[in-house]
Amino acid sequence: MLRSMTGFGQGHAFVEGKGVCVRVEIRALNHRHLDIRVRAEEPLFECTSMIEERVRKAVIRGRVDVSAWVDGLGAEETFDWEMLGQLVHSLKRFQATLGIDEPIGLGGLLALPILQKKRISKGFLGGALREALDMALGDLDCARVREGSALQAEIESRLCAIERLTGQVVAKSPLVAQALRARWLERTKAFLEGLSWNRVRLEEEAAAWAERLDISEECARIQAHVAEIRRTIKSEKGEGIGKRLEFLGQELLREANTMGQKSADPELIWLIIDLKQEIEAFREQVQNLL
Repeated sequence: MLRSMTGFGQGHAFVEGKGVCVRVEIRALNHRHLDIRVRAEEPLFECTSMIEERVRKAVIRGRVDVSAWVDGLGAEETFDWEMLGQLVHSLKRFQATLGIDEPIGLGGLLALPILQKKRISKGFLGGALREALDMALGDLDCARVREGSALQAEIESRLCAIERLTGQVVAKSPLVAQALRARWLERTKAFLEGLSWNRVRLEEEAAAWAERLDISEECARIQAHVAEIRRTIKSEKGEGIGKRLEFLGQELLREANTMGQKSADPELIWLIIDLKQEIEAFREQVQNLL
């Protein structure tokens, strides 16, 4: 079972008897390594390290954005009345020291961000946060599995096309080699007409030249790579195989490039170009896998 690197998950948990709900959303995108970014509102800001540690245990690769916040906090939890009293007391002392006789405007004070922070202890919300985070991670995994299934179908389609085109190259390459050998002999004999030359030596040179253009080994390696890709996909470990498939995709392209460099027949070259296009499409798909 393949898993995509992209996905979305969300979770929530209520704090019993408090009317408070902790919510978590996770968005995952493609990335070569694991990159976790956490945005936690007050009072969950202190839990940022715990969130990151828990995500790191569940996700092995990708860019992961985590958002966490609290719904349902009442005025007694969202406003620091004690700090407001201390601030007013300090302002009155300041006025008395400077001899300022003006009323204190509470409107400006109530708008201060420092008085509006949600001030609930970490222990009060820790259990709900972990529950919401685990729910979001489970939801994310389900989304990645669903997208991984769609990618697996697309990858299998590309593998079938690669096998089909490789089979056509295998069937055509001996005929091309035979034709090239005959053409080389004919042109060489015409060039050597009227001169003394060794026919056996000429045949040996033609065979060696045709062997240098032989692409049967490259075709066999492509078929072996495709078989290895299928074995990898069917392995029990559904995560972390993306990098291995990326490497095998590079090997497929390397063999196809070698085939293109050796080939001189126009029809064979077009087959190899189609083969390289399918390999590139395969590589694009596996870059989305964990």
